[in-house]
Amino acid sequence: IKKPSLFDHYKNKEELGVSLIQDYESRFVAWVQTFQDRSPLEKLDCYFDLIYKFSQSQGQICPMCALSAELHTLPKPM
Repeated sequence: IKKPSLFDHYKNKEELGVSLIQDYESRFVAWVQTFQDRSPLEKLDCYFDLIYKFSQSQGQICPMCALSAELHTLPKPM
């Protein structure tokens, strides 16, 4: 994606970041809802399984894990 085309849809990097976080959050919440009836241990296992799948998927990492490393430098809305 070329930078000029991104700014056709977003005013700046902050707006893009907020949009990406909101999208991931909604997908994460929907994923969590799929195992609400499981025990706490099973829920924790599901979470670690998700992180493991990210690590095994062509070097991908969880977007929130990636952002947490830079949390102190992110704009407040993010």
